Amino acid sequence: MKGKYILSGLLMVALVIGGTGYGVAADSGGKVTGGGTFNHAGPPSSYANFGDKISFGFNGQTKNGVVKGQFQLVNHDKGIKMHGTFDTYNGNGPNVYLAGECSINGTNEPFRVRIATGAPWEVIQIWIGDSSPAEGDIYGHIYKGNITKHDK
Repeated sequence: MKGKYILSGLLMVALVIGGTGYGVAADSGGKVTGGGTFNHAGPPSSYANFGDKISFGFNGQTKNGVVKGQFQLVNHDKGIKMHGTFDTYNGNGPNVYLAGECSINGTNEPFRVRIATGAPWEVIQIWIGDSSPAEGDIYGHIYKGNITKHDK
């Protein structure tokens, strides 16, 4: 079991270091990287039950209107693995919004991610498909790891 966590962690570090996936962005430049662990704090969804342990890693950036980045998430309790690439980046203010296409256990879906940086904690929200619950399909306060917003 510990081997799965180590493998997931190494994969997430690789994703944070070098991303792929290209598209068009709303702003002229910015970068955000991060990874860590959180427990799902929202209501049950198809992708997470309350308290599920979730690990993630990502990088996203836009430069001269070109977006690139990847996202990896593992719900250890539900056995869900998600991998996505970004085609939208908006990093104005303390929040970063990313969107693109993801694969969840082999099924492709559009997805959106909101990352709130800063005190007193960092929050991640993920919407999958056409869903729009207030907190997202997967939501939590990051208790292990970090998010870094790289200013231009």
